[in-house]
Amino acid sequence: MVPERRGGPVRVPSKALGESSRCVLALNGRRGPVLAPMTYWSDGAHLWLTTAASSTKAALLRRSPQCQVYVAPPEVGAPGVVARGEARVFGLDDPVGLALHGPAIGGALAALGARNLPGVLGYARDLPRVPKAWRPRARVVLRVRLGDAKLVTPPALDAGVAPALPSVVPADVRRALAGERRVALGLGEDRGLAIAPATWSATDHGIAIDSPLLDAAAATGRRACVAVHAEPGSGPLGVAGSALHGELAQGVLTPQRVTWWRGFSAETVGVPSRQPGGIELPD
Repeated sequence: MVPERRGGPVRVPSKALGESSRCVLALNGRRGPVLAPMTYWSDGAHLWLTTAASSTKAALLRRSPQCQVYVAPPEVGAPGVVARGEARVFGLDDPVGLALHGPAIGGALAALGARNLPGVLGYARDLPRVPKAWRPRARVVLRVRLGDAKLVTPPALDAGVAPALPSVVPADVRRALAGERRVALGLGEDRGLAIAPATWSATDHGIAIDSPLLDAAAATGRRACVAVHAEPGSGPLGVAGSALHGELAQGVLTPQRVTWWRGFSAETVGVPSRQPGGIELPD
């Protein structure tokens, strides 16, 4: 990859950035890493995204702009991108930033909309049901400057079976995510924030995580987050996902909390202490 220039962004020459439209941000949460799948547009040196001004993502990035980014490859077997990121939040509370960067922000939003036209049309269709906090006037723009980027190939799927999501996750969300084995893994704490593609599977010992990019010994005892999401349909109401928060030890995740989302509804709840590792059919 092209080395980072001191004081400036890196231009990442990757097919994944140009052809993919969704990424996963890894953020520094108060109780460990937080993973957020999001739609983006890239100019080659930055990712441009948008979210609600009141969202957890915006609050965390205002507090700690350092993050990690994973962009999945556009096709199976191709490499994706993992990069260090530094975010800036542009909103109505930053009039100077909006004034100085207005043309760039406007161009990025136009490109983001054109790149994700089905989602934009679905958003317009669903607008009467969109909460006020998620409408355009209540949104912010995120610009993530990329650095230390590298190409990564997700691990191949083996003969395993996807684990059942905790029963505290609504049945419709569990149905939407049933059988999905490709996930994103985030690690936090003293060794710094990290993100990588991974697969997960149900075992007799719990939820097994496979990611050749992260050393299993170094990951032992670290706070971890594993995110899985369904590709959006024709609008924001079709988006569904879940993130399990817990500890990773010898490649097995012990979940303590789960965050689920469906459309504009989301909740974080505790996970019962005993979770079966075997197969469980969704409701």
